[in-house]
Amino acid sequence: MERRLVTFGTGWVDTNFMQRKTKLIIIKPQPNQPGEKKDIKTYVQVISKIQPQIAVLAKGPTGIGKSHIVHQVGERLDMQVIDRRLSQMTEGDLVGLPTIEGESTRFNPPDWFKKACDEPVILFLDEVDRATLEVRQGIF
Repeated sequence: MERRLVTFGTGWVDTNFMQRKTKLIIIKPQPNQPGEKKDIKTYVQVISKIQPQIAVLAKGPTGIGKSHIVHQVGERLDMQVIDRRLSQMTEGDLVGLPTIEGESTRFNPPDWFKKACDEPVILFLDEVDRATLEVRQGIF
């Protein structure tokens, strides 16, 4: 899988990377320097142009505004954001509850997962770094 790291600053952003065959884009917002003001519109504008089949990983220190960016993109695109905190989930939360059908067991996916598969939404899986190993393995 090709990965491309895009570090956003306060200036011009080259969006040509979105035309290539990329499967994962990592955005890394930088903390503000003293006296520096960043405009969230730049992040929202760039992320809004990314193809739906491309995953976006927002990476950065706590409190920098990664979650806020995701919700702003949802508002701009008029799409529901399904927000899940992976640090509070178990692997069973990803698989769903079982039912017995005949002589076998079938797992029913959670409503949020089914909705994310069936409808155009933004599935925001937050706090991946704090999730258990089993949950992290389950989302990939």
